[in-house]
Amino acid sequence: MSQLPNPTTPPTNQTEENVTTIQDVCDAYGVDPSPDSGGAAGGVMSDIPDGTIKSVSGLEGEIYVGGKKIGQVDQLVYIQDYPFTVEMAPYLISMINAAKADGVNLRISSGFRTMSKQKSLYARPPDMGGKGGKTATPGHSPHQCGLAVDFSTKGARYNAQWEWLCKNAYRYGFIRRVRSERWHFEYLGTWPGQEIPDYAVKWAAYRGSPNIWGSGMFTFVYRDGSNAVHMSDRHKWGEGGRSSGHPDWTHPKNEPNTWTNWAGEILPDKFDLQDPGWDRRTATPPPLPDDELGESDPPDLGESEQV
Repeated sequence: MSQLPNPTTPPTNQTEENVTTIQDVCDAYGVDPSPDSGGAAGGVMSDIPDGTIKSVSGLEGEIYVGGKKIGQVDQLVYIQDYPFTVEMAPYLISMINAAKADGVNLRISSGFRTMSKQKSLYARPPDMGGKGGKTATPGHSPHQCGLAVDFSTKGARYNAQWEWLCKNAYRYGFIRRVRSERWHFEYLGTWPGQEIPDYAVKWAAYRGSPNIWGSGMFTFVYRDGSNAVHMSDRHKWGEGGRSSGHPDWTHPKNEPNTWTNWAGEILPDKFDLQDPGWDRRTATPPPLPDDELGESDPPDLGESEQV
């Protein structure tokens, strides 16, 4: 098992070495765990499986924030054949392993991107998510600064994965920040076990949100859907279109609550009934063998490769 190349101490504003409760996270990072924001993003560091770290150089390892190159990495971790920074990967591995223990196989559809990859996505026609669609301008995507991961979440076959992410992703530090993209999660956890990486600090400063780490699960995509934004038709649940009766298609403003599942149920409400307190828990992922991380699906450009 490989560890982080340079393990370091927790952030200086963290009061305890191991944050074990949501309130500890909130106290240490100045986050308000209000009912509206949901539980704070945390994260648990796992070992990096042997053989998944690869050396990169030049354009392959450039980090971009706000359209500017702000750093360079010389190693990436490959999970399901997708690259991730060595600092973020341990938290992602923990989440994938925890889902696997619950019988859910999370499928990655996008990870860290080079400038050439982002440019190729941006060059696609608007109806495929390119310029004028959902894809961020090259140099401005969180995928280019090592914080983002996309999952396969659209279609009945991925309903279990989507529901698991809605209920548990925040516990491992991953938060939905793009309101029109169900599949897109960003690591906004508290970086337990290491200092916040320089590229993450610069990204937060660029956003004007230096205290973004430990954000609530509903900080950016509100639980009640009141700040939902329009999704293109090909991203909506319900393959039958308007005839499917799914809220994605039938909502009067065509801007539904995006915390819904394939059946049109509002998941936070469903979880409240099934498992009270689900949104106030910390992560305790069980260790799993290295080969239990799962395999990726072929890229699905209908729902991924956007921001």
